Amino acid sequence: MTRSRFWRRNAAARAGARARGFTLTELAITVTIVALLIGGIALTLTAQNEARQFSETQARLAVAQEALVGFAIRNGRLPCPAAPTGALAAFRDGTAVSVAGTGEEAFAAGGTSANGNCWQFHGLLPAMSLGISTTNPQGYLLDAWDTPIRYSVTSWNTNTFTKNSGIAGIGVTGLLPDLQICSAAGCGQVLTAAGTVPAVILAVGKNRKLVAHDVDEAENYDNDLTFVSHEPRPTGAAGGDFDDLVTWLSVNVLVNRMVAAGAL
Repeated sequence: MTRSRFWRRNAAARAGARARGFTLTELAITVTIVALLIGGIALTLTAQNEARQFSETQARLAVAQEALVGFAIRNGRLPCPAAPTGALAAFRDGTAVSVAGTGEEAFAAGGTSANGNCWQFHGLLPAMSLGISTTNPQGYLLDAWDTPIRYSVTSWNTNTFTKNSGIAGIGVTGLLPDLQICSAAGCGQVLTAAGTVPAVILAVGKNRKLVAHDVDEAENYDNDLTFVSHEPRPTGAAGGDFDDLVTWLSVNVLVNRMVAAGAL
């Protein structure tokens, strides 16, 4: 066989192999590359979706904050929290409540706007009373993970902030609401000075933890006057995971806006 015929036959064989398709090794490499590409795209989309949910919830909290100021300007007081209803009855520490509610502010037995006696001072945001958009049939404002947004209001000085003319009656220099924001449980670092926070708005975040919280999240659900706010922390981190979104109303902002509107 001549050299030229040998090379022609080998060339034809190689061309035939290529025509028959990929080898198993080539196919495995291709599949791996495609899987990595798909996985990368999925991770990117997941991260984008989580970022969108975080931003959307922050926007809803900001709307709620503005609505609270508007309510105070119109009514001279802050609203009571809304009571949970149905499946939300164990909305804080697993303890059922006896007040069935909607997205309207709820008073205790005998409580009215005249005495400001709320059913509780920690509850759900009264979105219906605030006149802001609600996203479930019961009238509660939901975060981007479809969990009702929380709301706490101070009961300082015999319900000064939740009863008619209570804020005006004390005077702007005498208002000392007793809620407080800290950077960690135990309040190792105080983020707000004493006497400056009359209301807190809170979303439970992606993990939707309503019970069995890690230490910092537990501080936001124990019905006391202290709340924790800091950057999100993943599962397994020191101190436990944390993804609560916490915002609050400054008494100075509230007073300034009420004075500017002629409500004080």
